[in-house]
Amino acid sequence: MNLEDQNRLNMAIVNNDFCKTPESLAATIGITNFSNIVDTIGTSIQVVISLNELGDSPTTGVTLNVGNSRRLMMESTYKLANATFSYAASPLVKDLDLQTKSRIPISLLEDLSKEKCLEKCRSIYTLANANAANILPFGCSLADLTNANSLNDIYFSKIDDSQAARNIRKNAKKQATTNLNDIVLDQIGKQLVSAANTLRFSNQNWWNQFTQTLQIINLSEGTTRIKYRILIGTNPVNAAKSSIINKKVVKVPHAKTYPDVFSNPEGIVIHDHLGTALFDISILANSCLPKTLSDNDVKLGQSLDLGDIQLSPIIILRQKIKPGTFATGPMLPPNTPFPKPDSKVRITVDKPNAIIELWVAAQDDNTGNPDGYEKMVITKLQPYEATVQDSGFSPDYPKLMGRNVGTATGEYTIELTIYL
Repeated sequence: MNLEDQNRLNMAIVNNDFCKTPESLAATIGITNFSNIVDTIGTSIQVVISLNELGDSPTTGVTLNVGNSRRLMMESTYKLANATFSYAASPLVKDLDLQTKSRIPISLLEDLSKEKCLEKCRSIYTLANANAANILPFGCSLADLTNANSLNDIYFSKIDDSQAARNIRKNAKKQATTNLNDIVLDQIGKQLVSAANTLRFSNQNWWNQFTQTLQIINLSEGTTRIKYRILIGTNPVNAAKSSIINKKVVKVPHAKTYPDVFSNPEGIVIHDHLGTALFDISILANSCLPKTLSDNDVKLGQSLDLGDIQLSPIIILRQKIKPGTFATGPMLPPNTPFPKPDSKVRITVDKPNAIIELWVAAQDDNTGNPDGYEKMVITKLQPYEATVQDSGFSPDYPKLMGRNVGTATGEYTIELTIYL
């Protein structure tokens, strides 16, 4: 199977998995035949996978694992048999002969030999196909008939080495592409989407998730990527950690998680080898607020350039205070530019019983007397938050004074954060 077809198959698998989730089953319970369409597509996907595997097998001298193929064939046959029997037993038909021919416990198929099981499944298919127009309202679709016939052929090709079986193996990949086209263009593109559109406006959240699963998902090592540059002002940020998360629910075998990427000295980040999906990006850098870039929609084979991403620097100072003492010291590290007046200040304390009185002063004041100063009172449950200007912090008043007037014992920690 070529890359394009593999990507289309990935999309069908993701969509089918999504439609079978409890949330989807609850959302679509009122849509006629929605679950039947989903089940049929699931079987169709298994047929394509089986045909593709069959096409990778040698055409002669082949010994294949037939257990899974037999199970799929029996389940498909059982569905046709039930639809045919339901039609034959309906009040306006009451065809006893057709009821007898189509009645088939699945345990009977399990007990038959390989050849007899295939023979019975083929007879049920022939019976259902002859009544195709009649059995469609009874839980069977034309795609179900096609799937049953294909599964019969796949099983036959695995248990037989005749020329007919070898021809099926020889043409399996071509048939897989034909069946895949039917899944994407008809079963999903027409039947499933038309049914799902019922919820386009009444349940838009579900409908948006549904349409996202219909995007082609590329799990190959390709050129699909997200690129951006991290800056603080005009300065690039080196070694910032960038993590990327695919927001879609992908249940494709061997689907990879994406590694963290660190910005280079120019601040550039490139997340490469992505697939078509919706991504959230988290950025962490020292002395900066965390940054999240949400809902980045990437298409197969394209490069999404997010441009320059500005981070907000922060200053965090922690000072340990002993009982009965007060804190003195500068609010900024050495050689740090003074923050703007509208920058945010947040001060916290870690001890539950600590009640801290803080004030800003022109110079260190070892008396611990706040008289004449505007006090900031903080506790663990009530931190102090204000702008630099409102806090009274300025180039003329750069010192932070404080004392504990609560009942906390032992050492406690004051944390000052300035959002520059």
